[in-house]
Amino acid sequence: MALLLLAGASGSVGADVAAAPDAAHYTRVRNVALGAGQPDTLCENILVKRRTVGVHCHSASASLLQALGVSVSSTDTGGAAAGRRVDFATGMAQYTGTPRTLHGRDGFIAEVDCDPGNGPVYRATATCLATVSFDGAARFHYAQLTLRDHTTGTQVLTTDAALAIIDALEQGETPDQWTDHETAYPPAAGPCLRCAAGRLQRPAG
Repeated sequence: MALLLLAGASGSVGADVAAAPDAAHYTRVRNVALGAGQPDTLCENILVKRRTVGVHCHSASASLLQALGVSVSSTDTGGAAAGRRVDFATGMAQYTGTPRTLHGRDGFIAEVDCDPGNGPVYRATATCLATVSFDGAARFHYAQLTLRDHTTGTQVLTTDAALAIIDALEQGETPDQWTDHETAYPPAAGPCLRCAAGRLQRPAG
């Protein structure tokens, strides 16, 4: 399978790209379309300088996790300790997640190809950081944030900045602590209507 992007590319800012914004300067807007009808689910768009750079969901819906392109399997080989393997699927390829603690929880991260547009054909024109972490056995946090836009040669976020945002998002806030207006995902803004399996479909209830 031919890939347009290299998953292992560096997240540092180069001389030919714009400087990434400060991780602290972001806003959150409720995403009422993503995960609609799914049990125990909250999703939000993440904006930096009024640009949608990704999405974050906190949910207990296995069908939503699958629709986001995340597959979880057991690494239990009969020993004393069983673990998880997590893979992130996109419209181009599948990426194995690297274990990483995210805000005190077991998590996985991967740099993946992504399509910030909303055209009829999936085009891997950007690199995103995809992450998932788990609250025990049932609930999960999923995030995907744009790192680089290859059509403009722009560094949107460094890997460290994206992880700082994700870590802040995963502090277990409740809906009563949210102050942003509820809105559907803008049709052509951000990577995550077309994240994961290429064209995200609303999962069955």
